[in-house]
Amino acid sequence: MKRVIFLLIVVIASFSISAQNTDYVNYQAVIRDGSGNARVSASVTLLIEIIQGSPSGSVSFSETQTTITNTFGIVNLKIGSENPTGFASIDWSNSPYFIRISVDGTVVGTNQLLSVPYALYAKKTESYTETDPIFLVHPSNSISATNISNWNLAYGWGNHATAGYLTNFTETDPVFGASAANSILSTNISNWNTAYGWGNHTGLYKAISYLPDWSEVINNPISISSPSNNQLLKYSSTSSKWENWTPNYLTSEIDGSVTNEIQTLSLNTNQLTISETGGNTVTFTNWDTDNTDDVTLAAPATGDMLYFNGTSWTGIPKGITGQVLTMGASGAPEWQNSIKIPSALTLAATFNVSTTPVTAILNGVVNPNNLPTTVTFEYGTTTGYGSSATAAQSPVTGVSDVNVTCDLSSLTPGTLYHFRVKAVNALGTSYGDDMSFTLLGIGITWENGIIFYLDNTGLHGLVAAAADQGTTTWGCLSTLISGADGIAVGTGSQNTTEIINGCATAGIAARICRSYSGGSYNDWFLPSKDELGLMLTNLHKEGIGGFSAANYWSSSESSNDNAWKYNFSLESTAPSPKNNSYIVRAARAF
Repeated sequence: MKRVIFLLIVVIASFSISAQNTDYVNYQAVIRDGSGNARVSASVTLLIEIIQGSPSGSVSFSETQTTITNTFGIVNLKIGSENPTGFASIDWSNSPYFIRISVDGTVVGTNQLLSVPYALYAKKTESYTETDPIFLVHPSNSISATNISNWNLAYGWGNHATAGYLTNFTETDPVFGASAANSILSTNISNWNTAYGWGNHTGLYKAISYLPDWSEVINNPISISSPSNNQLLKYSSTSSKWENWTPNYLTSEIDGSVTNEIQTLSLNTNQLTISETGGNTVTFTNWDTDNTDDVTLAAPATGDMLYFNGTSWTGIPKGITGQVLTMGASGAPEWQNSIKIPSALTLAATFNVSTTPVTAILNGVVNPNNLPTTVTFEYGTTTGYGSSATAAQSPVTGVSDVNVTCDLSSLTPGTLYHFRVKAVNALGTSYGDDMSFTLLGIGITWENGIIFYLDNTGLHGLVAAAADQGTTTWGCLSTLISGADGIAVGTGSQNTTEIINGCATAGIAARICRSYSGGSYNDWFLPSKDELGLMLTNLHKEGIGGFSAANYWSSSESSNDNAWKYNFSLESTAPSPKNNSYIVRAARAF
């Protein structure tokens, strides 16, 4: 009898549809060897294929699952969990369907699926759209579950059609009907209450035609008799009124001469003589005739000055061009270099990525030039700025350069901002040059991708492609790719290069990503495990990026046969056989 090379695998399978999730089929089988013994605690790889029409028909779905049998040789699988996208695309109405199982590369049987297709096809009723034309025009078509809930709630209140409450009332009191109060409205009462809040205003209002008596106007503060053109008034503290006033000055020449009052003055030592018609002499007493205490300067020059030092007058030589005379610390005047308006220099913005969202830090350098100086930053979306914020170090003083900063929050990520530093002291204002920055943030569109990671500068990071690049295998099963085992952020690009250099298979995940040219960039790559994890956390879980709740390949290799993948539905990661087909999403650094 010819010896059998392959092990005979005995598979006893049962099918059931998950009661919790109808997107997969439960599958159980006993794995036996050629002698009929159960393969206990053994690693097996099963290829599951769904075939349409006949046992030899076309393959509508396939996936590979690697698992370990239990102590009875039993494996429990969920068909569709490794390739949910392909499983969901099966048209179960186009039966019959057959399932073909291969264990460790050997086909062990093909069986027809009988009940499973109908149960899965029944799911379509979840999204059934009513098309009955009679029902569509009937009033009941608009009844919602909320309406029914409210009606049931009202029914629980009991019959209140004749509950005995007052439904209508007409006032019939003859006294009230004849009263003026019968016409009072709620609006009247509201207005009266408002007026009452103004306080007592009795006598404040007069008819529009009323003309006041003069005595009513602040007790007649003005007393005018026979007023004429150019009349002057002065205030009298006696009468507490403004009264006519005639100035006490000459209005015409009395003696007919306008020059006879002019005198000639002459000084002779300590005598001042007034000549002409006066002829009077004034003699000055205590006249200083001692010239020994007179102030003199040795070889004085133009611009020299004197100051009193408390006992005597002391000379100050003139200063040089650009100096100013100021009071020194000793209380004596001294020349110093000119005080200038402050200098201002705008520096590039930096970013604080430890906050959410990222904040911008405006930077500059200011020299106060020895005067207290106020420092602010002007900023906005144009060079007109429109907003300003005070520097954290303001005000500054001294004669040296001072680094100044301002931390801005509440900015809009992805927006271009202009800014400059402004310095103001008693001598004037100076501005730094205009500079600009774009505030980056997780989840914004940038360089034809979506940012999912920023480094600590806030200027660089990683973007994911705006959409998936397709579904394919990792490639090169049973081949170890040297240098493609990086898992940390920043290793995805190198992994991709190593995979392409070490695996010639066309159409694999790394090649699809590297050949992607979104935004005319040619440096896209298959993300590493940790980079793919950041896509899941920062984009998919926030509803950004249009990711599927399915498996995605990373570029991180774990062994000859496996590479790391992320399940975006279960939010978990694990090694998986390289020949499995998963979704790929390219990334690039900026």
